[in-house]
Amino acid sequence: MKIQILRENQQAIENYTKIIVGDNQIDLSSISDNECSFILANDILDSFSVENIDQLIKSIIKKLRINGSVVIGGTEMRLFCKNVINGSINTGQASNIINLTQSMSTINDIVDLIKSSGLNIESTLIRGVHYEVKAKRG
Repeated sequence: MKIQILRENQQAIENYTKIIVGDNQIDLSSISDNECSFILANDILDSFSVENIDQLIKSIIKKLRINGSVVIGGTEMRLFCKNVINGSINTGQASNIINLTQSMSTINDIVDLIKSSGLNIESTLIRGVHYEVKAKRG
């Protein structure tokens, strides 16, 4: 089974089971543990407070089968700050980004959380202020 975890207004991918997140809320009860071969959650970390990110990642990983992969991402706090300071992101854009997020994290923190949960990091990607981490359950 392939699932896509996304925010309310994002476009779903065909042939994926869709799970919608809210602010600090996700319901994965319809999916059995170890059922998913691929989980796409490339833009959801911003929907959770820093205190809830660890639990979110653990909940997602429980749904992943052996040799299954997950892509998870959010806004990179250090790059966001750097882009605001150097003017690449104007104050209006910065305000909009902040308004849409519960938190921002760093790619290093998320990589460490994923590794500590027993997954192997396959790749990391940074585009602008957004990052994605792809990991595999061994």
